[in-house]
Amino acid sequence: MKKAAIFKKVMLVVTFCFMSAFPLVNGNAEVPSTLSASPARIAFNGSGDLLVTDYSFGQVLTLAPDTLEIIGELNVNGRPLGVAWANDLIYVGNTTTSRVEVYNAAGQEQFVLGYGNHPIEKPQDIAIGNGNVYVVDGSARVVKIFTQDGAYVGTIPETGHDRNILANPTAITVDDTSQQIFVSDYGDLGCDRAIDPRIQVFGFDGGLLYSIASGAANKYRFTMPQGLTLNGKHQLYVIDSLTAQIHIYDTTNGNLLSKVKGSGIDTGVFAMKMPLDLVIDRTTNDVFVTNNMMASINVFAGAGGI
Repeated sequence: MKKAAIFKKVMLVVTFCFMSAFPLVNGNAEVPSTLSASPARIAFNGSGDLLVTDYSFGQVLTLAPDTLEIIGELNVNGRPLGVAWANDLIYVGNTTTSRVEVYNAAGQEQFVLGYGNHPIEKPQDIAIGNGNVYVVDGSARVVKIFTQDGAYVGTIPETGHDRNILANPTAITVDDTSQQIFVSDYGDLGCDRAIDPRIQVFGFDGGLLYSIASGAANKYRFTMPQGLTLNGKHQLYVIDSLTAQIHIYDTTNGNLLSKVKGSGIDTGVFAMKMPLDLVIDRTTNDVFVTNNMMASINVFAGAGGI
């Protein structure tokens, strides 16, 4: 379905007050008009434009980051979730076909990841690093690893699903500099031995390095961690899809540094409901968030430069 271009209808600088022992990162919030869609995952392409999966309409939209105008559409035969870009190719997690489909810039499918003996039941997020493609399979509850040309490598955990390592993984990002893989995990609260929500940090060998736990130790409790992104300064940004808060952690030790001021569910016209993913423009330090239930992209200007 063809949709009209998006135009910002309001741009305001908003000040919010929070009681906190930690500093809050300021950001000028820019709210675009609604997408009339279901924005899920977000990534940058090689030109610095935004790629946004539209789960309801079965498209990957290309947006100009300065105006949020739609400048391109890739039609997917199914419901896309995860998206990533590398070497002029767009990797799209199609939950209908249970594969990652790889397209060129013209929108032509080149090859697929996840078929035969190595299907991807629910490819809900994708990250590329270390020469590999990392896919969160929400049904198998593991991270599946492929080469960038589609060859199967293995899984995290190496032996398959292990709730003590990954209970219900949701999203992923990769840091080539520190050689670390960050996976958000809903945990498992519905069993006798509950596992709290957490961020699991792995090395490139797939071994678990450390966990970022939810709860009193981090002051701000997260409940449903979803999208993650890095700002290139050893800082990890995590969106909580239930509270709509953006938490910032030090990747060298897992300590909480701050949260983005203005993020959260009680922020008037800037409210976020079920945000699912975020990316940071490392030139402008703007943080872009897919605001799923509000069918929009929220921008926190300058908030990625703590």
